[in-house]
Amino acid sequence: MNDINEILKQKGKPKVFFNSYKENRKSFFVYEFDEEFFINQKGCFLNGKKINGNPFNILNDCIQNWKKETDDIASVGFLSYDLKGLLYPNINFSKKKDDVPLCWFGKPKKVFYVKNKYKTDKIPEINSINSKDEFLKYKKNLKKIKNKLKSGDVYQVNYTYPKIFKTNNDIIELFFYLSNISKPHYGWFFDINTIQILCFSPEQFFTTNENKIYSSPIKGTMKRSQDKIIDNYNKTILENSIKDKAENLMITDLIRNDLGKICQYGSIQVNEIFNIVSFETVHHMISKISGILKSNINEIDVIKALFPGGSITGAPKESSMKIIDNLENYSREIYTGSIGYIKSNGDMDFNIAIRTMINKNGKLKYPVGGGIVWDSKIENEWEETKTKAKILHSITK
Repeated sequence: MNDINEILKQKGKPKVFFNSYKENRKSFFVYEFDEEFFINQKGCFLNGKKINGNPFNILNDCIQNWKKETDDIASVGFLSYDLKGLLYPNINFSKKKDDVPLCWFGKPKKVFYVKNKYKTDKIPEINSINSKDEFLKYKKNLKKIKNKLKSGDVYQVNYTYPKIFKTNNDIIELFFYLSNISKPHYGWFFDINTIQILCFSPEQFFTTNENKIYSSPIKGTMKRSQDKIIDNYNKTILENSIKDKAENLMITDLIRNDLGKICQYGSIQVNEIFNIVSFETVHHMISKISGILKSNINEIDVIKALFPGGSITGAPKESSMKIIDNLENYSREIYTGSIGYIKSNGDMDFNIAIRTMINKNGKLKYPVGGGIVWDSKIENEWEETKTKAKILHSITK
């Protein structure tokens, strides 16, 4: 297994880096791709050439061919949240400015597995350029969501807003530094053309192992403290939170329903419910659902059935997505989408792209948000969004 610092010296910056601090997951670099497929607002493209046809059928053909040509990782890629427009054509989503592909997948030429230790003395800096009336806008939109909740249109809405920064730092150095702070379970770095994606996600969207599928939604967040007594107190508050349990249960039920589209009847189980997991800067409430896939289900069927993830939309999914589309005045792009890989045997491992930053020429976008329910307190929800940006606090000027 390669040392990160050594391989960076030998080969330079990778195009893709999967960075996991979770047990039983190997981190890896990818420098080159044999083939690349992406979908944008103009159509489908394979190796830069436009291809006509159903985009999901074309992607499926690519994946099946790539799987035959390796015994390792057949593809890495990402799904933008805005791919929802192709998956839900019955909803007339607004067209927001978005120059990130709706989805992108590549077939690695070679995968370099690395030890997940990177040494650096460099401390990066980012400069906040957020508007001063950020909270007023947030408060106004949460009141609108509360009206929708009151009328029974929805039960939960995952509302988000972007934090904007500027930096002159080397972007991959910024990624490594923040990874060392956050120690993500599902971290990713992508350098695609003029865009870099820096993802420090703690959340599993889904993973498949042969004919089994697992999903572990996060709903419920509490900040950590360096004081052990306060930290344990915060953890206990989350553990006993009726509100957070209600939110978590709504999304667990939603994902059970989504899994029902692709799993054998009677096979879906809730393996863990309201489990508290402690990360570097936050405690999270996580549940785990599993099922056995039907025999005729392929990788793209799984994506189409589950995407976007229920934990980042709300419930019911379609109703909450409509409200999000009306209230959020920016494009989420990759944020709350999904990033992952597909092995040659068809096993998949995809995250929910939260704690995720997009860089475009030194301008950084790091959205934050959370699930809003009827008894949500606006000030508390606002504080929670700041907790989710805590990994940036030490480097923000």
